Amino acid sequence: MKVFSSISFLLLSLVIESAVSLSSSASPSENGSTTTWKSSLYPISFGTLNLDTNINDEENLNNLKSLFQEMPDNALIDTAEIYGPEKKGETEQMIGKLISLTQQQQKEEKFKIATKFAPQPWRRNGPSDVVSACKASLKRLQRDQIDLYQIHYPDRGIFGNFKNDEGYWEGMAQCYELGLTKHIGVCNYGPEYIQRAHTFFVKERRIPLTTNQINFNLMSFRRAQETRDICDALNIEILGYHPIGNGVLTDKYTSEVLKEILTDSSTDQFSTIKVKARRMKWYQKNCAPLLQTLSRISESRGKSMATCAVNWTISKKAIPICGVRNLDQLKDIIAATEFSLTAEEIKQLDQASNESAEYAKGFDLI
Repeated sequence: MKVFSSISFLLLSLVIESAVSLSSSASPSENGSTTTWKSSLYPISFGTLNLDTNINDEENLNNLKSLFQEMPDNALIDTAEIYGPEKKGETEQMIGKLISLTQQQQKEEKFKIATKFAPQPWRRNGPSDVVSACKASLKRLQRDQIDLYQIHYPDRGIFGNFKNDEGYWEGMAQCYELGLTKHIGVCNYGPEYIQRAHTFFVKERRIPLTTNQINFNLMSFRRAQETRDICDALNIEILGYHPIGNGVLTDKYTSEVLKEILTDSSTDQFSTIKVKARRMKWYQKNCAPLLQTLSRISESRGKSMATCAVNWTISKKAIPICGVRNLDQLKDIIAATEFSLTAEEIKQLDQASNESAEYAKGFDLI
């Protein structure tokens, strides 16, 4: 095992060394520098996967409008064409409506917008599919240009065959060249895919590859470390989704709360809430060292566990994507930008994470 580990470490070192060499030999435009882009953003992005898209509910619309009005300027709002009950752009449409209401009195745009193209099996035309989808997203978002257009995940093809990643990359490049998007990004790309994409965009097309959006939090950063190292070497920023582990890294799901949910005879055993409660209970048991350490540090700082978990992600030079549904949650997340965990606190959290189970949700990075 030691020999195997040594070989694995050597191979990873060679990959990163090669990536650094490529990065350092490229001109700034070839390298796809993202320094200016990131410095213009608020350090936290806001996700919209679970946004209530009932655009005809006046109360819901007013609540969401108030929420968007309180969001910080230059925050990145992250969405996707397949977000929404029918996966047909309902969330993009709602965001377009909310932003138009929020910015009526402003001369400059308050938010940056990121959305995603989904490589669905029935999309076999490659570049033209991407350009058409981008234009449709722009229409729903009520924008002339997207700030960050991303591929949602590697193409799964049809039963694992007939994959068309290069065709979709070409479509993304055309969106960039047509001025439909300011920046290009990918999502859920691991070591192999991110290097291939970097070669296509940066080396072949001279288009900066700005971001890679991956599952990145206190419970999942180990499995993402190789991807993170390569992205760092290639100057690709990390957008981290699930920064609070879908609620695991908060003080919301106490033992008492979980017991009440699981013993409630009025709900089915396979209901969404009970399935999640069983998953939370498993994590409480198998992530005890991490949750105890996070609880202790957050209590000593007078912060919530969620606030400290998000601050940890920021400390790792990633941009956390946080979903918020009300003003209290928004204030809790914004508080993560108002302090910095110490190097010792980060070390303690990292060590506790190494003694705990990893977070299982999200895409495998290949």
